[in-house]
Amino acid sequence: MKTILRFLFSILLLLSLNITYAQKKPYYTEQEQVVEAARNALNNAVESGDFKEWAIKNNMKGSFTFNLTIGGTKGEVYTINALERTGEVKQQNTLKDYVKSMRFPFKMPKNRSYQFEYEFNF
Repeated sequence: MKTILRFLFSILLLLSLNITYAQKKPYYTEQEQVVEAARNALNNAVESGDFKEWAIKNNMKGSFTFNLTIGGTKGEVYTINALERTGEVKQQNTLKDYVKSMRFPFKMPKNRSYQFEYEFNF
């Protein structure tokens, strides 16, 4: 019985190591790669997950275009500036605060920042 338990424990341990390895964040250095990955991450966030739940909870409506600057090894939002909106200013500011707290699921060089525009549609 102990042998079977040890065997099962060993298998579980090996599986958990494989899963941990598979969750390693990708590393991008080129402007095009970073912008594409950031846009994909924002698109996925808007369509599902915590961001979508947050938008429904805050009754977000309208369209908001921002100029985002991201950087750091943890994918931080350094700056966010509003360019255009078709919604309320209060909702724009709430969205800016939320996006400012986001972290992107990839790594970048810590001494570089990348800037791009993104439009949120609700």
